[in-house]
Amino acid sequence: MPPVWPSSPCSSARAASLISCRKTWPPIRTRISAVPPGVVHAGCRKVLADQLTLEPVLKEAEGATIKVPAGFDAQRIRLTGNIAGQPPFTGTLRHHGWQVTSVRLPAISETLDPRVVAPAEVEL
Repeated sequence: MPPVWPSSPCSSARAASLISCRKTWPPIRTRISAVPPGVVHAGCRKVLADQLTLEPVLKEAEGATIKVPAGFDAQRIRLTGNIAGQPPFTGTLRHHGWQVTSVRLPAISETLDPRVVAPAEVEL
């Protein structure tokens, strides 16, 4: 049986018997904060750089004034602020967005089931 964290809402004798309480404490933020700073982001950055090529959705610099034409792709451009009238719109580019331009994933063996993230473990 896993230990109950002293400051958790599960620390009372009654609550300690609740399985769900034990599974959700401590909060994920607390568990992640135990990892040294920069490790998670550095690892994510490396995986992204190795597997994907990312480019800005819009090439203009953030802060630039841009025109959003009629018929713009709403998956690529999100309008915020005071939206009134019909396009074309003129506004300030707050974030240029990101899009994947190439994907380099390793080949998967035909003998492996790609749906299995982690196998069940049985100790003998």
